Amino acid sequence: MSEKSVRKRVCVTLTKPYLEALDRLVREGVYASHAELVKDALRRLFTHYGFNVFLSEEEREAREAYRKLGL
Repeated sequence: MSEKSVRKRVCVTLTKPYLEALDRLVREGVYASHAELVKDALRRLFTHYGFNVFLSEEEREAREAYRKLGL
């Protein structure tokens, strides 16, 4: 089994305003499910902070090379 296919359930407790916002985005069809919404939010958060966990090793190496060159 590849590292990317390993899954672990994570539970969070949210206040009403968060839950209502999640429900609205799903109800309006922006996301198919709460799970998809949360995964997309995490991808965006990781990208914002420079965690390139969704890039292949080659893509990470290329970005690092460009960064070192100041590009």
